[in-house]
Amino acid sequence: MRNRLYHKSRRMKDGFRAPTSATFRISIFGGVIGLFVILIIVRLFILQVVDMSVYREMAFGAQNLSAQLDAVRGEVFMRSVRDGELSPLILNEDRFLVFADGRRLEDPFSVADRLAAIMKISDEEEVDLKNRMSEIGSDPYEPLFKSISEFEADLIRDADLPGIGFVRQPHRYYPESVSASHLTGFTQLNDDNVRVGQYGLEGYFNRMLSGESGSLSGERDPFGAWIPLSERSIDAAKHGARIITTIDPAIQKFGCDVLIQDMRDFEARSATLIVMNPETGAVLAMCNVPHFDPNHYQNVDDISVFNNASIFTPYEPGSVFKPITMAAALDSDKVEPQTTFFDEGFEVVDDFTIRNAAEKKYGLSTMRDVLVESINTGVIFAARKVGRADFAAYVEKFGFGRVTGLELDSEVTGTIENVYKKGDVFLATASFGQGITTTPMQLIMSYSVLANHGKLLKPTIIHSFEHADGSVESYEPQEIRQVVSSRTASQISSMLTSVIEDGHSTRAGVKGYLIGGKTGTAQIADEEGGYGEEFNHTFIGYGPADDAKFVMLVKFENPNERFAASTAVPTFGKIASFLVEYLELVPDVE
Repeated sequence: MRNRLYHKSRRMKDGFRAPTSATFRISIFGGVIGLFVILIIVRLFILQVVDMSVYREMAFGAQNLSAQLDAVRGEVFMRSVRDGELSPLILNEDRFLVFADGRRLEDPFSVADRLAAIMKISDEEEVDLKNRMSEIGSDPYEPLFKSISEFEADLIRDADLPGIGFVRQPHRYYPESVSASHLTGFTQLNDDNVRVGQYGLEGYFNRMLSGESGSLSGERDPFGAWIPLSERSIDAAKHGARIITTIDPAIQKFGCDVLIQDMRDFEARSATLIVMNPETGAVLAMCNVPHFDPNHYQNVDDISVFNNASIFTPYEPGSVFKPITMAAALDSDKVEPQTTFFDEGFEVVDDFTIRNAAEKKYGLSTMRDVLVESINTGVIFAARKVGRADFAAYVEKFGFGRVTGLELDSEVTGTIENVYKKGDVFLATASFGQGITTTPMQLIMSYSVLANHGKLLKPTIIHSFEHADGSVESYEPQEIRQVVSSRTASQISSMLTSVIEDGHSTRAGVKGYLIGGKTGTAQIADEEGGYGEEFNHTFIGYGPADDAKFVMLVKFENPNERFAASTAVPTFGKIASFLVEYLELVPDVE
């Protein structure tokens, strides 16, 4: 019995087997499979639950195509006052970037030689071009010329140069170049690669010219092509407006050419010309020197040249301000053209001695004489008659001390604080245009009041807007206020014709026409607040004096002649002679 039990237990012990290596591998494999299944489950959870929105967008992007529809920037034109014909002022044109693909270049030096000959670049530029092309290697995109014309691009295409490609780029083109640079302004790319207008019309009307971008979306097949029957969503771009300006191309060219030539002859530091229609407020021409080329605006040495001196650079006007003082005195019934006073050649005001130009003494003189001879003491007499408060009110009514609202970027106000100060010397000096500052635009608008029966109109450079939807928005003259009576304006106009016929401004006259105007030779204030030996010369006039169709301002900064009668006056006369013929004005006298 014991032996059987012993053998039974021995058999049971012998029946137990330890795990073999094969069994162990099976266990490990099973464990890996289990872990892999768990990872798959976790990954599916992440894909289908956690990151579901991300992959939904990826799938949508793979199946759908969207594109931005760029708006075309509006173009700008000048308009002839004679026949309404349009001439380009700002245009869009295609320019091209030329690049080299190093993977396709077979002989970089030979290609560089051909490109240099086509582009007519300098020897130094050719050496630089060859160096760059020799180092391209397998680079698929090496820019060579950043902005070339379509004509130049066609020449390169015709040469069939292997490895040379093009990228078409929208570009703004300014046909008038420097002569209209302060009218046009320019555009540049901002940090978001969006073209933005700067200065001039480009800056003032940037939003209107830019328009609004649109979008296009729809489904595509696995190869990226549009599925014809798929649903598409189109939000059309709204192209920029087309702007028609009041600038007359013939007046702009002739006037600016004369201004530039005379500025050189007079060796002046700067010059300004503005021509307007006083009946409508329309600016017919405007140019300033120094100027710049808006096609290559980045080449300037000093960015201050971008500022339009007509609206941005105030200065002490000098004697051209005297008709404004006289108009205030006439309109307030304080004097008449034949009112007399006795000139001793100087006035002592608040312990300051104010003298006439060249220290001249005129004796008994009328108010007409005051303007003809430009007598400082005479306008002081008239200003005192008006009184400080009323004089300040008239200065404001004429538009000084505030922007005119002309549709160009960066207009400033000038300063007229002195007309409000209590000291008598401030009233005295302001009466003949010293101690206050105005812009050329403000000055010509004040003379437009005198030329237009006492009415101040809003100045404008806009004839009409042509919007992308086909609608047209035309400018209508906007009367701001009646500054002085029609009688006062007529009296001043008569006195200003005497300035040209009997005074120092005879060279501003045009034979057969009554032209009225006034000179100003004003000392330029120095850094210490005093006055040195430099002068601004200004002449402002209009014609025909009794029914004016143009008013014009000419200004030179520090020319080589002593008085404006020798600089701004003859320049005005040349342009006025052109205007009466171009505008086909009927002569006043035989």
